[in-house]
Amino acid sequence: MRHGMATSQRWRVCAVALAMFAGICTRASDSLAQGGTWSRNVRPGGETWIYRFTVPNGVAPPSNAAGASLSLSGEEAPRVKPLAVPGGTAAAPSESDGSAAAAVDLVAQRAYLKTAAGGQGTELPTPIVGQTAFFYLDFSIIGAGDPITADRQATLDGQPFCGFTGTSPPGDYYAWCNDGWTATAGQHTLEWDLDSNNAVAETNENNNSASTTWTSAPAGSVDLEAQRAYLRTMAGGNGDEVATPSVGQTIFFYLDFDIVGPGSAITADRLATLDGQPYCGFTGTSPPGAYFAWCNDGWVATAGTHTLQWMLDPTNQVAETNESNNAASALWTSGGACTGDCSGDGEVTVNELITMVDIALGTTPVSTCSAGDANGDGEVTVNEIVAGVNHALSGCG
Repeated sequence: MRHGMATSQRWRVCAVALAMFAGICTRASDSLAQGGTWSRNVRPGGETWIYRFTVPNGVAPPSNAAGASLSLSGEEAPRVKPLAVPGGTAAAPSESDGSAAAAVDLVAQRAYLKTAAGGQGTELPTPIVGQTAFFYLDFSIIGAGDPITADRQATLDGQPFCGFTGTSPPGDYYAWCNDGWTATAGQHTLEWDLDSNNAVAETNENNNSASTTWTSAPAGSVDLEAQRAYLRTMAGGNGDEVATPSVGQTIFFYLDFDIVGPGSAITADRLATLDGQPYCGFTGTSPPGAYFAWCNDGWVATAGTHTLQWMLDPTNQVAETNESNNAASALWTSGGACTGDCSGDGEVTVNELITMVDIALGTTPVSTCSAGDANGDGEVTVNEIVAGVNHALSGCG
């Protein structure tokens, strides 16, 4: 591992992470006056920087440099995201020469759990009762080249769990609590806060927190929890959420749900019904965690009140600890129950009738008065105009 270093020189490896260089390795850099120099290179993949303190032959290496890699307790390890360059070699993180002070921002990206501390183990979406989990945070430091000192605080169910202060230069990192937590039954929330005492002046003080919620159950138990039914404008998790679709609008049916149980994957049906009639259904196999499901086929909204209901394991093939939380529903009314009531105020006016005529003639879009298109076919017909006139004369009651 000399990497072209002259054989007449001796080196000491400060094999600490990039995040630790400004903190731990400064003890070694204080000894530069003794005739040593710093060098660095990157391991394949760009995940870890190796810093070396080199002294010429005949010069005693500083003892504090030799021991610079000993203390990692409570501090974050590097999570440097390599830049893509020709040949696939990871590029070094950019550095500031200090000529222009950049703004500072601490960004909490993601809170999560793993089976071990120090970046080891595997991610753990839902620990079972009695399992030991360790709390993690992915975060970024954005700003000038100088290291930033800030607190990191983890709370569990609103109570402090661990906290410490770290000093790191701009970059991407993860932090963790050294002490594990033994999972107890029930729902829990982990929240991480950066700079909880607001000691760092930031460009954005609203992105310093990240949280995750899960429900732990005893080993061997399984629970499928339907959380929320809702509508979006596109399938596959895309598009916008819609509370009340307009008549003629195409929307897609969604469900948020959790799988609580052992580490193995659970196979169960998902069924969506519209106004009591099956709309889509399929079988999925997933490990414990939080998910969303959707119907691939869109529905064109028609006037009236509609109910979407999702059911998990509708035929009770999965033995669960709770069979009463497998369904979620959404209710909405599209268009107006009164043909011609464009504004939805419970009456049809002359101006609304004129709007219906304009739609029928093709000079005004149907979206101007979705209540005029009673059957949701995308146009206003003579019969619908007549219905509107009747409502104008006799009311919508």
